[in-house]
Amino acid sequence: MIYLVEDRLPRQKQFLQDYELPEDRIRVISDIHFSNTPKQIDSASDDQFPNAEAVLCHKGHVFFNDKSNLLTEFQKYYIKKHVPFVFFSGSISSANYTSIGSTFGANVNSRIFYGNLKYYLETSPYDVRILCFGRRYLLNEFMIFTNIVSAKLHSFDNNTKLEESTRQFLYTLTEGYEINKTAADSDIYKKAKQLFVRRTEPLTVETIKEQLRRALLQANAVKL
Repeated sequence: MIYLVEDRLPRQKQFLQDYELPEDRIRVISDIHFSNTPKQIDSASDDQFPNAEAVLCHKGHVFFNDKSNLLTEFQKYYIKKHVPFVFFSGSISSANYTSIGSTFGANVNSRIFYGNLKYYLETSPYDVRILCFGRRYLLNEFMIFTNIVSAKLHSFDNNTKLEESTRQFLYTLTEGYEINKTAADSDIYKKAKQLFVRRTEPLTVETIKEQLRRALLQANAVKL
């Protein structure tokens, strides 16, 4: 079950318009009950959010007013259990997410969050990156990756042949992105990783840029 912690139900109705949340997949919790001590959050969370597949929490929930320590402990508890945890709020200006082991944590603006919620609930497995960037989340992910690679190569001329140490760095970087990704992610990263394996022919910066450009077009074309 996905749990949606939301105390501003009129706003939720406004953002969702006529869409009815499927009760077999997501449960809205508007009134939560925790002790005022972080140590008791673990047991209270298990009682109120049994078998959680993800927790989506309004960061400005009235319960957490002036209780930032409880808010932090609440998030840490689920991240520790490898349960995706998402904060949404009208005060969050831009969406972002982080990978903590095999678990994603995210922060996203309320309007964007509710705009992407329907598609998020229609996907399997659920991927909180969709709440941040919608159907094009994979393109955003790969653009971040290509920017990191480009930053590594920016000082090289296009005709420069890369040394083995640089190849190994890029190979390890790509491998790190590939781990724990969805099938669609992994397919693209596997192809990118092949650029950096040990080979006899010279590998130039221009070749890498061209292959990454093609992979970026593939990420853009993936139908999710």
